Amino acid sequence: MHNLLAAAEYARTIGRPLNRFTTIHWQAGGLVGDYQGATLRFLKLARDWLRLRGESLTYIWVRESGEGIGEHVHILMHVPPHLARQFSNRQRGWLQACDATFRKGVISSRPVGRNYRHALKGVQYGERYRDHLANVLAYVLKGEREFAGELSGKRCSTSQNIGRKARRGWPNP
Repeated sequence: MHNLLAAAEYARTIGRPLNRFTTIHWQAGGLVGDYQGATLRFLKLARDWLRLRGESLTYIWVRESGEGIGEHVHILMHVPPHLARQFSNRQRGWLQACDATFRKGVISSRPVGRNYRHALKGVQYGERYRDHLANVLAYVLKGEREFAGELSGKRCSTSQNIGRKARRGWPNP
C-alpha cells in the first residue's frame, strides 16, 4: 500500500500526475483465466499507443476479485489531456486484443478530478486535485486493507518510471 501511495505522489512530482481512473471487469467481458496477463497486455497496448505519440505511460494497478463482481482491475494512469479522447476511443480495441468482449459494464474510465487537466492545474473551481486523488486511492487500496478475494499472481504494481527503483533518493521513498 505504501509503495502505491508513494508512486502516486512521485508521479505528480515528475509532471505525470495520475489523471485517469479505469476499471476493467474481466469476467464481465467474458475473459476466463489469465486476468493478470490481460491487464499487462492492456497496459502494453496503451503504452505502445502513447509511445507512438511521443508520450510514456505512468500507472499503478490493483487487482481484486469479489463475490458477484468477479475478477477486475483498477488502473490509475497519466494520459496527456490532449490525447484523452483518442485514448478512450482505443480502449474497446485493446479489450478485444486481450480476448475480452466489449459491452456495458466491462470498462469504466473517468478523470481523476473535474477533468483530465485538473491534475496539471492543481485547483479547479475551488476543488483540489489532491483531494480527488486521495479519494480514488482510498477506494482502490481498500483491497489492501480488507480481503479482496482470492487471486493468483500479483495483486498490484506500478510502471517503472514511478516504481521503487525510480524513486531512489527521492525524499518520500
